[in-house]
Amino acid sequence: MPDVDRLSADDVSCPARGKAGDDRRSPAAVRSGFIFHCLTRTAGFGVSPVTPQLLAPWSRLLALLEAPEDAPVLAPMLEREILYRLLQGPQGGVLRQIAQDNSRLSQIRQAITWIRAHFDEPIRVEALAEIAGMSPASFHRHFKAATAISPLQYQKVLRLQEARRLMVVNADTTRTAYSVGYESASQFSREYARMFGAPPSRDAIRLRAQSLGLEEINSAT
Repeated sequence: MPDVDRLSADDVSCPARGKAGDDRRSPAAVRSGFIFHCLTRTAGFGVSPVTPQLLAPWSRLLALLEAPEDAPVLAPMLEREILYRLLQGPQGGVLRQIAQDNSRLSQIRQAITWIRAHFDEPIRVEALAEIAGMSPASFHRHFKAATAISPLQYQKVLRLQEARRLMVVNADTTRTAYSVGYESASQFSREYARMFGAPPSRDAIRLRAQSLGLEEINSAT
């Protein structure tokens, strides 16, 4: 489980859009470590320890992956509890700023929402700045202050996170590279290895082996 409460744009949420037939929230994907891998190790704004009160509903929410028939009833209640715990926590003020339509953080949020929905497409900082209602220079400065990385770096991290998820479910390396927006499979492999510490195929084999090992442990208990 995560050991920090990271309330910036570089949280551990998955890219907003998936491909047809994918199951990014399957138990195997969860146990592989995909969902728990932070988009970046660099702190943006707002890092604080996770409290037991916040961790408990997160654990119960993830447990619903094994009981999908209960999710329609229980998941909304757990989501409300998580939001309540976040608002009551040390980063509650940051969340309230994000929710305010006229705050800088809410403007950056609009650009982040667009990037997450279009992470596999080319982006221009000028266009993102227009979405956020800022000048390019001001947008770049505020984006980096909020996330600790640039807009293009944020897009790259989203692409690689989505690529890792696809690789875990047995996708081909070259096809994965193109599907997340890379024009060069070799560049994709280099950047993937730089972020995750191993080339795509080797990393996927390791994650699948971890998943199988956990499944065997769970079945034996």
